[in-house]
Amino acid sequence: MLFYASFNMELYIQSCYVHDKNKTSVIGKHQSAITCGVFSNNDWLALGSTDSMITVSSINGDLIYSFMNNTEPSLIKFCDRKQPNDKNAKSDLVVSAVLDQNIIVLAELNGDREPINLQCQARYGEIVTYCWYRSNFLLLGFTKGFLVCVSTIASEIGQEIYVVQDFKTYLSSICISEASSKILLTGDSQIRIRELSQLDEIVEIIEVDSKNNDLYSTATNYDGQLVAISTHSGTLHLFLTKMPILGAVYQNTIAILSSLNEITLFKEGEKNPLTVVKIELEPTGIALGPKHIAISINNRAWLYEIIGTKEVRYVYEIEYLSTINAMHLNEKYAVAKLDNRAQLRKLYDENGKYSTEGNGFLIPDSEHANYGLQDITLTDNFLIYCTNEGHLYYYSLADEAYVNEYKHVARITSLYPEPGGIKLCFFDEHLNAYIYSPVDDEPIKIPSIDSTAHLKNCLWENFSVDRDTFVVCDSDTVHVFLISKNQIENISLIKIGFTKIPYGYIPMMLSKGILHCQMQNGRIGSVLLESHRTDMVFDGKSLTTLGELLDQSLSLKRWMYAWRICEYTKIHEHWNKFAIAATKNGEVDLAIRIFKQIDAVGIVWSLEEIQYIEEKNLLNGYLALLLGNFDIAEEFFLQSSKPREALDMRRDLLHWDKALSLATRLAEEEVPMISKEYAQQLEFMGNYSQALIQYENGLIENPDESNEQILEHNEMCNSGIARMCIRTGDIRKGIEIAASIEGRAIKRDCAIILEQLKQYSDATYLYELGHFYDRAAAVSLKAKNWTKVGSLLPKVHSPKIHTVYGKVMEGEKKYKQAAIVTF
Repeated sequence: MLFYASFNMELYIQSCYVHDKNKTSVIGKHQSAITCGVFSNNDWLALGSTDSMITVSSINGDLIYSFMNNTEPSLIKFCDRKQPNDKNAKSDLVVSAVLDQNIIVLAELNGDREPINLQCQARYGEIVTYCWYRSNFLLLGFTKGFLVCVSTIASEIGQEIYVVQDFKTYLSSICISEASSKILLTGDSQIRIRELSQLDEIVEIIEVDSKNNDLYSTATNYDGQLVAISTHSGTLHLFLTKMPILGAVYQNTIAILSSLNEITLFKEGEKNPLTVVKIELEPTGIALGPKHIAISINNRAWLYEIIGTKEVRYVYEIEYLSTINAMHLNEKYAVAKLDNRAQLRKLYDENGKYSTEGNGFLIPDSEHANYGLQDITLTDNFLIYCTNEGHLYYYSLADEAYVNEYKHVARITSLYPEPGGIKLCFFDEHLNAYIYSPVDDEPIKIPSIDSTAHLKNCLWENFSVDRDTFVVCDSDTVHVFLISKNQIENISLIKIGFTKIPYGYIPMMLSKGILHCQMQNGRIGSVLLESHRTDMVFDGKSLTTLGELLDQSLSLKRWMYAWRICEYTKIHEHWNKFAIAATKNGEVDLAIRIFKQIDAVGIVWSLEEIQYIEEKNLLNGYLALLLGNFDIAEEFFLQSSKPREALDMRRDLLHWDKALSLATRLAEEEVPMISKEYAQQLEFMGNYSQALIQYENGLIENPDESNEQILEHNEMCNSGIARMCIRTGDIRKGIEIAASIEGRAIKRDCAIILEQLKQYSDATYLYELGHFYDRAAAVSLKAKNWTKVGSLLPKVHSPKIHTVYGKVMEGEKKYKQAAIVTF
């Protein structure tokens, strides 16, 4: 594009595909000098001149639109303005320009409307620059440092949406980076970066080394990662606004790539960095251990030693067989994940000196070579890796041997070990997450998080008090889980909350409920988990909210916070829930205090009796017993120094079947007594065959005749055997045993059973043997055994039986006998 003093212009057009040049003249459109111009996306050309005219021409030089202004225009721009809330509407091509330093003129090229002038407030100063924002808004920059967002929507045209004074001295340029969703404002030797979606949020402030009012213009590359700033003095500044997200964590220390040739180490809880490691090349991987840091590029890695807290020195370079995809370090070892395998090597030789000799240990080894490596990780004690067939291996570094193997139902894709522990979290190909411990050898599936995003990471809590807490992360949310592992109940997995994380934050470490994240600018940001937030203001909160806060505090074992909640609500259920939680966690003193609050005197007495027991298993057994968890109590008692407590508990609870099993193992002398009690229970329940067996097991052989308790016990067992024999059909044996026992009661009991079974003659025999003559006669009447009734009558005292027998005799015309009975 060439401007001529004769107020005409020529265009040189070069095709991208054909090596030819065309020249087009734009003649006769302006009567004075052309001062500004701009092309649209459809190759229209807008020009402004000192004669206050703005013209729009086609690429062929034909005039499309023109209008006259009051003053000379500047900063002409095109915008394809779209109608809000109407996706089908065609966009309007608008040309805009600055008039008289504080007026914006808008002209719609597709309609018949007259151009509109928007007057800006004088207090902002003069318009220095502006740009279109989301097709319907203008961002205006002024000499006094103001940024003003103005709407161009027809219903609210000219309305100021947002105003802020970003700079006190001057503002020189506004640059919008759509790729990074940022707005860059330049002025006062600074670049202020704001979120495009939220103008009132400043993301970052970059200080520029320049003289007063020297900054001129700002531009970004295609993805917004590079920012260039020019100055009036001819200097060009280039900044990297978005670093490659690269970092590593070891316990409470984080290493991140803070610039292209620097790695910065941060320690949790400290504001200032520990140290900065200067590197020569931009790495593709970082690994961090307790005493070392390593960087990798292609198939090479460079190891650095961390000396003390500040100094770092280069150690040596390691060359691997293929490209390094990931590295992990601990105090003595380094492992590199290669294409389909990994290489484990020692950092030191046998003399404790650094050594690069040998290729180390290849994984999978020859015994497991049939499976390709999927992921690998390194802890202080174990090398852990998984294969593409779903195998999970634990390799002990101390023993140099495999110590555990687990086969999952699907392919495991990634591993996240617990720092300083043996548990790990793993994700599988079905997008499920699990917690696995080689102690149990059974994974626990993490509950569904109701997220459509894929899980990307898992972080374990570093703080020892909360070390059973972990989070799983997707693109914008961390989901907080707790492995509930109190002293009484079995391990369970519960979700205790979730927290949204800001855009561009990459979670790196979790400590004391604070999520430490790497940001795109090469710094560390922190986010407090909502589940760990302590809200001390209870006024105005509903009982539901307070109940949720109580559950959260009990899950995290925040006892003092839970006490304050219960003290505020004064609800019995809250106190009771608190007391049970304290008891489950073995906080006996605290549980006593809480149960006193709700006047649970009996439980307080029970807790005070066991308060000073030091043996953990025995104490847990009593606590489980108090909570009604009898099976768990039994397990703890059996593991304690007093296993007989388990037997006593079952006996007190009348759990005779389990008591019998325990007695067989712990106290055989108790088996007869318990068998008798168990038999009586089975007899009451109608299980006669099993009751017979237990009665027989209850008999004490060769009893001491002088011991009345044993003799009474055996008599009860024999009586039970007699009853059960009759019940189970062995009537002869039952009658014989009943007849041999001296007591009357067993004869009556067995006779009643025989009577129910309509064995009247046998029932009569036992009634008579037990001197129950009236019952014997009554049964004989049922059997119509008149002869037997007649023989029993002298011993019968019941007038009714005499009367019935007399009537029977009278009916048979045996009047003499009838008269004697009646008399």
